[in-house]
Amino acid sequence: GMAYSFLVLPHMTDFPTMCAALFPFLAIGPYLSTFPATSGPGRSYNFMFASFANPGLALGIAPVTLVGGALSKLLGIVFAGAMLAVVFPSGGTWWKNRLRKGLLREGIRACRGKLDLLVPRFESAIRDLLLQFTASSNPLPKEKESMLRQTLAISELGRVVIEIRQGMAAGRFLPEENAQLKELLNSLATLLRRPGLEPFRAALIVIQSLIEKREAARRRDEAALRAAPETAGERVYRPGGLFSLLHILQQALMRAVEELRMLESESPRTGG
Repeated sequence: GMAYSFLVLPHMTDFPTMCAALFPFLAIGPYLSTFPATSGPGRSYNFMFASFANPGLALGIAPVTLVGGALSKLLGIVFAGAMLAVVFPSGGTWWKNRLRKGLLREGIRACRGKLDLLVPRFESAIRDLLLQFTASSNPLPKEKESMLRQTLAISELGRVVIEIRQGMAAGRFLPEENAQLKELLNSLATLLRRPGLEPFRAALIVIQSLIEKREAARRRDEAALRAAPETAGERVYRPGGLFSLLHILQQALMRAVEELRMLESESPRTGG
């Protein structure tokens, strides 16, 4: 910025030549932004250049004032960057725990949030947390793989939970099944808020009970159909989508619990 102010700007006689002289300097920022390693400095380069260079007509440049202002701004930026790097480092434990807690909160929202626009909000929040981690923390390959597994586990669990809740709201399940599903949602929300063995067991018990009831109903219908094929068709109780959803939920829960245990062992538990 100072090089432009003292070496280039005094030779500019009109606005077009000043714009032409600015172009090479301003092109540096977008060029640096195209590389992942320098995307942060590239985004801030143009702002800092405009602040230091103060482009305009060279009618009254005060070198001492310009240099003093530029040094004060630079020292302030260095001090603020050092404080953020020490207190809240982007690739440190605090940053990773914050993103992981964000994943858990989105899982709880899938269990208890309002169904109106819940699907796009859930997917957008999960995607935003993953992008924050990969773009801001410069993670190691193992850390990136771990975060990706956790994101996929919570995403899969949240999607099947939302689909079950939509089925409950649409009245596609039996009343006694809705009561058990509400108990299941409460257990899942507790598991996501405070990972532990008790809510995990409670959720598995409800899932297994619902699967067994649906399987027993299917067998009774098959037996009735074989005994009286001309009338049993009216009494057949078709499992519908809940049977497959429960199996998907069971597998998603097992994968999510594995990742939640990893979260609990890797990072200290925080409130909220």
